[in-house]
Amino acid sequence: MAVELQQKQRTFLRERFLRLLTSVTDQQAQFSLVNGNTVFARFCASDLDILQFQVSELESPLGVLPMAVLRSTDVVSFTVNLPQETADESKVTDAS
Repeated sequence: MAVELQQKQRTFLRERFLRLLTSVTDQQAQFSLVNGNTVFARFCASDLDILQFQVSELESPLGVLPMAVLRSTDVVSFTVNLPQETADESKVTDAS
């Protein structure tokens, strides 16, 4: 029983995470890298295992690259401003 519940919870979280990635597609993002640099790019996609992020218009210290792949092991975090409809959907409402 506990295994089934854990599986349902993992499925829920995975689906929510994938929906988040879909909602930030083509959004401007700020990536903080392990080497201390911060770069800006337009988020395009990630691979199935979230090991790589495909980005466009990458603003790096070497200039702007039209397309690039960032390894997730090089990314400490990334920040994206959520589209308004996504932000509204994620709000928790009190039913009482």
